[in-house]
Amino acid sequence: MNIKNPTFKLIAVLFFLTRLIFFIASPYDIVPGYGDYWNFYNQAQLGIPFLHFWTEFPPLFPFISRMIFLLVNGSESAYSYVLALVISLFQAGTIAIFFHLEEKLHLEKKGISLLSDFNISEVDAGKNKIISYDQKELDYDLLVSVPTNMGAEVIERSNMGDELNFVPTHKNTLQTKKWENVWIIGDAGNVPASKAGSVAHFMLDVVIENILRAIEGLEPLPHFDGHANCFIESGFDKGILIDFNYDVEPLPGKYPLPGFGPFSLLQESAANHWGKMTFRWLYWNVLLKGGELPFESQMSMAGKWQ
Repeated sequence: MNIKNPTFKLIAVLFFLTRLIFFIASPYDIVPGYGDYWNFYNQAQLGIPFLHFWTEFPPLFPFISRMIFLLVNGSESAYSYVLALVISLFQAGTIAIFFHLEEKLHLEKKGISLLSDFNISEVDAGKNKIISYDQKELDYDLLVSVPTNMGAEVIERSNMGDELNFVPTHKNTLQTKKWENVWIIGDAGNVPASKAGSVAHFMLDVVIENILRAIEGLEPLPHFDGHANCFIESGFDKGILIDFNYDVEPLPGKYPLPGFGPFSLLQESAANHWGKMTFRWLYWNVLLKGGELPFESQMSMAGKWQ
């Protein structure tokens, strides 16, 4: 099981915490009478020779019940509380299993088949086939492919760009290599970062700081680390969030609050989907109007694990 799946993990944890709060908040004499706990306690007193009394349960349960009875030295209240926690853990595990099964069927529900490590070398439009470099062939009805990513034609006309129409740029200071008074932000430069809106926003802080330093005759600071942050819609009201830079590939974890989230990195979750919906509103109503978000431009390793 992929225990890092954030959706079933979150629901299972919330279920267990809800149960825990219920038992803590309940009066002292309520829990021993909860469900069949009084019956479990009475049968646990019978000991190992009487395991046949538990035939309606899997064999594991009587051993656990008896172990709890011995652990709490026969205290009925303590037995009930510990048993309640153990049963809640098993029930949370059941929830996790159901979500794992749903995850396995996820691509099938979307009608998606996945073929990895297929590098296209040519397209046979007459036969509706794509052919890989190792001569694998794949039929298609409608081919949607991504061509070579190139810069704007205006950069080509200016003769400031390279062969792909990107302006050669120092990747950490964002100052162009040929013109000291020209700075690059967004898709115009050849820095090895994603051509994404979040990258342009993270570049902005560094560019402003370095332009002000240049005006004062100071050297630019190499503060841009290639930070990129992106929500990816995966369907069925779920999404994936990735956070990376020049040196660190996307890692799993929690964002923006380490260990809490509410967003999960490199994992699919409903929270990520709603995060994207929220950010869409923030983009049009806050960022484009000159507002700021309380996040550093540089990527942080806090909340990530390898």
